[in-house]
Amino acid sequence: MIIGVTGTIGSGKGTFCSILEEIGYTKLAFGDEVREELKIRGIAENREALQRLGYELRDILVKKISSHFIAGRNYVIDGFRYPSQYMEMLSSHINSKLVAIDALEECRFDRLRKRKREGDPKNWEEFWVQNGRDWAGHLEGAGQDVRGCFKMADYYIDNNGTIENFSKKVKKFNEVTLLSQELITP
Repeated sequence: MIIGVTGTIGSGKGTFCSILEEIGYTKLAFGDEVREELKIRGIAENREALQRLGYELRDILVKKISSHFIAGRNYVIDGFRYPSQYMEMLSSHINSKLVAIDALEECRFDRLRKRKREGDPKNWEEFWVQNGRDWAGHLEGAGQDVRGCFKMADYYIDNNGTIENFSKKVKKFNEVTLLSQELITP
């Protein structure tokens, strides 16, 4: 089983992946592949550089991620940003699902302020700029299309509550997804 994850900035994509990792999934991330390429090219890591290079590499990232697959393992892949990435994954790996994760803007902004990751927005204006770049491609030549990924998602999970509540939702999602696979597997 391959679970792809898309979502808005600060929605809990990493947390979703960590929860599945705790129950046996192997986690891979598009962002890790892009960060590695930034190092190779000697480019300083910041959010805009990640987005620009991610856009440039968007058509080959699925192949890079897929090269890590080992038969018989379940994978959760963080960071689908373009519908073409999921279409490529689905064409190569029929046993794939895409999950969209979202939360209210105020909730996401509060999480971002608390995590204090380099490049995270420090005020509402920065938040809206970054949110726009992710959601609808408001960065010339490097915009992302999370909105397009949401339209393709097989599942949607809101993450407006506590971590405990979200964890329950993720585990329930896993149970339902695995059960549905058992029902269609000959």
